[in-house]
Amino acid sequence: MPKNPRTPQHRLLRSFVFALVLLMTTLLGVGAAWAATYFSQGSLAPNLTASWNTVRAGGGSAPANFTTAGDIFVIQNTHNMTTSATWTVSGTGSKIQIESGGSLTASSIVATPNFQVDNGGTYVHNASSGVNGVTADIPGSTTRSFGASSTVEFQKWGDGTGTANPLPTGVAWGNLKMNVALLAGSWQNNATGLTSVAGNLTIASTGGTTRAFRLTSSVSGKLTVGGDLTITGGIFDISSGSAAETLQVGGNINQSGGTFTASGSGICPVIFTGGSSSVTFTQSAGTFTNTNMNWTIASGKTVALASNTTLVGASRTMTVNGAFQLNQGTFPGNSGTWTYGSSSTLIFNNSSGSFGVNNDNYWPSASGPANLSVIGAGGITMNVGRTVSGTFQTAAGVTNGNNLTLNGTTQINAGGFFTGSPTYGSSSTLVYNTPAGYGVGNEWTLSG
Repeated sequence: MPKNPRTPQHRLLRSFVFALVLLMTTLLGVGAAWAATYFSQGSLAPNLTASWNTVRAGGGSAPANFTTAGDIFVIQNTHNMTTSATWTVSGTGSKIQIESGGSLTASSIVATPNFQVDNGGTYVHNASSGVNGVTADIPGSTTRSFGASSTVEFQKWGDGTGTANPLPTGVAWGNLKMNVALLAGSWQNNATGLTSVAGNLTIASTGGTTRAFRLTSSVSGKLTVGGDLTITGGIFDISSGSAAETLQVGGNINQSGGTFTASGSGICPVIFTGGSSSVTFTQSAGTFTNTNMNWTIASGKTVALASNTTLVGASRTMTVNGAFQLNQGTFPGNSGTWTYGSSSTLIFNNSSGSFGVNNDNYWPSASGPANLSVIGAGGITMNVGRTVSGTFQTAAGVTNGNNLTLNGTTQINAGGFFTGSPTYGSSSTLVYNTPAGYGVGNEWTLSG
């Protein structure tokens, strides 16, 4: 007799297949279809389903809606999308992603659980859900991710008629630009609203001629800017009250307009640290009020003064643990207390005309620079006596060298010479780093 096909094994297999088919049918039937990735199809309104396709170059399908769980909407390179109405991507786990070279301008509120701006991508916030600006106005109710070289520009925060709320806490921005035209009052961030900018921070407009973008008032905190701090307009106020807010800058500080200040009573540390090893401070226009700022140049960092600016205020301090450099035509003023660390360097980089060194605060007779370099062709003229304990090197003329006491290594580089012989310490060393045929001069003394 033939075997019975309905053995227990066959019945078990058929039951498993039936259950699997039922599960798949149920999932597809309730609309929980597989999440899809949709790509922008041009510089179109992102709130329209026709602006998206499952294929980058087109030819696939557009989304039925913006509510399917897990869907991802990707704005591609060269596509500059601007909302024509509110755009809400509400599916659980869904995401809006801006790729490098792409941009999204929110002229109406954009909402999504997850928001990602890749390096090189741009998001412009020009919308408000109410009077004061709230955290939910910025996309990303679950996560917000900004690449270090992404850019976010604020053109609006609130509707301009109320007091602006702080920026959302815990956000690590890439490049951040404040360009808000209208505010009813100054924008107070209470120390926690802005703490981390991986790239550049640009202050262009802060809501009107008397409105300020304030980091804090009574609660001390810290803002770390990995790149440049650029002020072209508006008012950037480190602290408007008693708080001693710390500002750390890894790149250049460049002010060409607006106001840079710490208007309160708190003494705020401004520290050059991290970022590029060599940066500049430039104040070519605008108002710079340094009354409540203490300055520090971290070890391994060179800060060059690129404008004729009084950098340190009266009764304030500058601590140089790295290097401070004077460029052509600059002078840091003659105020404040300057202190140099054990590995610090003072650099003269004037390209023409000998820089006159007088009894000025930037080179104190005590706690002065451990090392000194003359790298500009103009050289220096010593009108006052000073001692250098570490390395003194020059690539230009040092006039009145007899006012120098050199206790470490003295190095003559190509183009360097002394007029007037320095005094050498008992453990000093003279090094010639010059082309062959260099003629010995006043740097080599019989008593050294």
